[in-house]
This record gives sequence, C-alpha cells and structure tokens, in this order.
Amino acid sequence: MEDEKEIYQEFQRKKREVNVLRSQLNRTSEKKKEIFDKKREFFDKLNSLIGQIRSLRKERDEMTAEVKKLKEEKAKLQEELKNKEAKKEEMQKKRKEIMQEFHLRYGPEEIKSQMERLESKIETEAIPFEKEKELMKKINELKKRYVQASKLTEEIKGYKDLTHDIGELRTKVQETFLHVQAKASQGQQRHEKMMALIKELDAMKTQGQFTPEIEAANKEMDELRKKLEEELGELQEISKEAGVQEEISRQNKSRKMDEMAEKVEEKLRTKKKLTTEDLLMYQAGRR
Repeated sequence: MEDEKEIYQEFQRKKREVNVLRSQLNRTSEKKKEIFDKKREFFDKLNSLIGQIRSLRKERDEMTAEVKKLKEEKAKLQEELKNKEAKKEEMQKKRKEIMQEFHLRYGPEEIKSQMERLESKIETEAIPFEKEKELMKKINELKKRYVQASKLTEEIKGYKDLTHDIGELRTKVQETFLHVQAKASQGQQRHEKMMALIKELDAMKTQGQFTPEIEAANKEMDELRKKLEEELGELQEISKEAGVQEEISRQNKSRKMDEMAEKVEEKLRTKKKLTTEDLLMYQAGRR
C-alpha cells in the first residue's frame, strides 16, 4: 500500500513538471508569435517607406524632365527674340540712313498730307498767278520727297508687326521662366522629402534583426519539447504502475492538439494557405 502511495505521489510530481514544461512551452510560443508580429509590423512599415520613395522619385524625375523641356523651349524663344530684336535694330538703322540721305524730316504720309493741302488751296482759293506758280513749285518738290519717302516705307515694311511680335515673345520668355522655377522648386521638394525617407529607411534596416530572436525562441522550444517528451515518457511509465493510463492519454492528446494549433499559428504568421483540417484542429486545440 505504501508503494502505491509513493508511485501515485511520483505520478503527481511528474504531472506537475509536465504542466510546468507545457506552460513554459506556451509562453515561448507566445513570445515567438510576438516577435513575428513585430517583424510583420516592421516590414509593413518598411514596404510603405519603399513605396513612398518610389513614388517621390517618379514624381521628381517627371518634374526634372519637364524642367528640361521648358528650358529648351525657353532657349528657342530667347533665340527667336534675339533675332527679331536684331532685325528691328537693323530697320531702325536703315530708316535713319534714308532720312539722312534724302534730308527727310517726315514720313510719306505727312508729305502727302502737305501736298493735298496745297493742291486744295490752289483749287478752292482765288490766288494770284505768281503765288500759284510758287505753290505748284512747292508741290512738285513735295512729290519728289514723297517718292523718296516711299522708299523708306518699303525698307521698314513690317516694323510695327515686328515690334508686336517682340512684345509677345518677351512675355512668353518670362512665363516660361516662371514655369521653370515652379517646376524646379516642386522637384526639389520631392527630392528632399525622398532623401529624408531614404535616411529613415537606412536607419530602420539596421534595426530589423529578428532572425537571432526567432532562432533563439526556436531553440528554446526544441529543448522544451525534448524535455517534455522525456517527462511524458517517464510519466507514462509511472502511470502503468499507478493505473492512470487514461490520464496519460489525455495528456498526450492535449500535447498533440497544442502542437497542431502551434503549426496552424505558424502558417497564419507566414501567410500560408490553411486547409479545412488545419482550421478544425486549431479550433479544437484552443477550446
């Protein structure tokens, strides 16, 4: 009777040791789960940063390309403006030369108006013959000057249109310049934000060392499982003497259910596909 009592006490002691080991194994499993959760959260943030960096780089490159295109357009406009301004200066110089060559003070329209006034005076007023001869002489001189002044008109034909074009080109150059500045500023902002995120990303990479922790947790769980197997083996041997085989079966079943549940949790963490059997075993192991 005394031997049976000692065997039963040994059985209870072993059972407590098994429960302690099982609790330690569960705690280590939870610890491992927490590490995986942190790892997943870390890489979610890492991927988010990478996505933002790619987006900012794309926007920056697009704006850089726009700036290049606008600068090329501005250069073409400036070259066109330069040519038109040179042509305008040439017209102004030519006009001055003709005015000096023919001793002109007025343009052809002003000379024509003077002729018409004199002709009208002869036709509508009663003036002495000598005076009329004098006016006719003046009209003939004005006609000569008109022919000379008309040559000036041909030389500077299109001057007003050219002046108008120059004004428009100057406006376009200024507008293009402002667009270049705006796009360049926006591109610089994207670049600076991207560089700040790259710096943050580099700092994060030095912190994402989860493998040693996971390996340590796996090693600890392997040691606990091995020890638990040994303790369960001993418990089973004792149970044969104590007549508690049914209890051992329950312990073994509970252990296996826990192991199955842990495998399913591992699949959930690593995002592997779950079978119907996995779900049923997981539910049964967590009741």
